[in-house]
Parts: sequence; structure tokens; C-alpha cells
Amino acid sequence: MHGPDMKPHLLNEGADPLVNTPEQFVDYMRTDSAKWAKVIRGARIKAE
Repeated sequence: MHGPDMKPHLLNEGADPLVNTPEQFVDYMRTDSAKWAKVIRGARIKAE
């Protein structure tokens, strides 16, 4: 994803490769999920 040919293509499509390894991806997902869970609870958003 961070190769010289792939990264510019992804950025052009609106994507931004954030991580390099599966472990980094898991850490990113945990952090991002916790962030949004806090926002959802704070706004008292309920599933319909």
C-alpha cells in the first residue's frame, strides 16, 4: 500500500493508507472504535 506506485493511486482515489502492518491496523481500529463509541454515547445516539 505504501509502494511508490500504489500510494499516489490511493491518494488520488481519496484513500489514505494509514498503517503498515496488520498489528498497526488492529491498533488503529481499536482506537478509532473507542473514539466513535464515546461520541455516540455522548450524543445518545440509538440504533433504529
